Amino acid sequence: MSGVSGVSRTRTVHVSSTTYVTGSARAAPNPFALARAVGLAVREVDPDQSIFDAASMPRRIRNTIWQLELARGALRLLALLAFALAAVGVYGLLSQSVASRHREIAVRMATGASPGRVLAGILGEALALAAAGGAVGFGIGLCIHSLLAAMLPQLPDRTVGADLGLLGSALGLAILSSAAPAARALRIAPASALRGE
Repeated sequence: MSGVSGVSRTRTVHVSSTTYVTGSARAAPNPFALARAVGLAVREVDPDQSIFDAASMPRRIRNTIWQLELARGALRLLALLAFALAAVGVYGLLSQSVASRHREIAVRMATGASPGRVLAGILGEALALAAAGGAVGFGIGLCIHSLLAAMLPQLPDRTVGADLGLLGSALGLAILSSAAPAARALRIAPASALRGE
């Protein structure tokens, strides 16, 4: 038959009085055209027989691993949710820190601290939070990867690029989350803050 580059295997299954024959073949370039040709050839031999559930190998694989793909999508969604919660947490902590150190920041600015130094202090606090959270998350990620690698030998190895990408994302998230509290700290008027207004 034209288009067949090799038949890999066939299998016959008997269920009660019905016989099912399954087979697979390598076809190029269009496997669905081959499936139609096989169906016509079978009907020429026996019009009562039919071909059903013909599919390409990629489709078979997708149908087999859809649960894994669903789990992967759920994990991605959870990762995005974790990033969003981390951003809200860093923002909340820094906002509270700026509010509680209102007078301290005012004193520093009144005694000559430049806006850059005040900003560096707030960003340093944000980066310290990100580094602590990143270290804990990195350790948990290593444990989870080890467990998954034991269960799924085909799991790809971790890469330095991915690890650095996650670290950069965490630091960038910390800086973005600290932008509003830092801007609020820079708007503090030392005279008003020291009078308690």
